[in-house]
Amino acid sequence: MQESGAIESGETRGPSTPMILGTVGGVGMAIGSFLTWATVSVNFDRIATAVGIDPSQIPADIRAQGTVSVTGWKGGDGRWTLVAGIVVVVVAALLAMASNRRVLGIVMIVGGAVGGGIALYDATIQKNDAIDSAASTFSGLGLPGSLRDYVSLTLGVGIWLCIAAGAVAIAAGVMAVARRGSSMPAAAGTRTRFTPPPPPASDTAFGTGGVAGSPMPPVGDDPSNSS
Repeated sequence: MQESGAIESGETRGPSTPMILGTVGGVGMAIGSFLTWATVSVNFDRIATAVGIDPSQIPADIRAQGTVSVTGWKGGDGRWTLVAGIVVVVVAALLAMASNRRVLGIVMIVGGAVGGGIALYDATIQKNDAIDSAASTFSGLGLPGSLRDYVSLTLGVGIWLCIAAGAVAIAAGVMAVARRGSSMPAAAGTRTRFTPPPPPASDTAFGTGGVAGSPMPPVGDDPSNSS
């Protein structure tokens, strides 16, 4: 019975590496969704010099509006990264009780790819498209130089966190898929029960006076005594 109890204890699994990484990746995407994704700063001093105005004449309240930060949630795409992060966290928690980790690992990979991919898209393609669109408008103002001489756009910590967390979630999903068969021995072992072997058939064929494997003693007179 002690062997049966030891085998049954294999059903309980502690936190694995895919679970820990998946939780970290999902939480990272969720947190990054509410942090700054981009900051736009306007250099009023250069603009004033270009148009022939004394920079000191620019009011302080206008200068205060020259720097604008946008969070992922406010920008809109942060809501998708938040959903992706929640999905990854839930899947990571389900790994503790799932017998088939392959499906959960694939879902985790998809969640990390969606969350991290959206942030990466905004950090590259979307950023360049926004700069090109603003540059075409800026060219009509008649100011010398290019848009980058007067306006700067920098990426915030939130978007980088979502990209990194998405990569971590993808790695966790790949590890979960690769280790999908690791839980099978434990699952099969839970069905094993220790059964003591049955007593030999010879022990039950005779009475308490008999000996296993020995013939029955003769009944009646011994034929060898008759002459």
